[in-house]
Amino acid sequence: MAGTIIADTLTHSTAGSVTTDFVVNGSAKAWVSYKGTATNAVKDSLNISSVTDASTGRYLPQFSNSFNALDYLSQTTGNNADGPVAANDFDQMTTSSGDMRYKNSSFSTIDTKYAVQSFHGDLA
Repeated sequence: MAGTIIADTLTHSTAGSVTTDFVVNGSAKAWVSYKGTATNAVKDSLNISSVTDASTGRYLPQFSNSFNALDYLSQTTGNNADGPVAANDFDQMTTSSGDMRYKNSSFSTIDTKYAVQSFHGDLA
């Protein structure tokens, strides 16, 4: 069954109210929790069809539904014994794929044990 709900405000009995504009425009449109190193497996995700292990410390999540334009925001973090520094290569991101890169405190590229990335913007 398909249907439409039309509402300008969502109200919770104890947590207050929020406009639906905030929910639509302020929510992550895609995110991924990825286990790198030897496993290379998606632990959990939203709007991610797969993740490619492109090279040492570089993972490419593919979106199930593409973004409207290249001006979407990406936030990345990771965890490893070396304390990696997370980075995005915005020149390599496309409307259908993100780009996660990980380096240690000396800025040498390394594989990370856990990687998390979220994407915010308008979907196509």
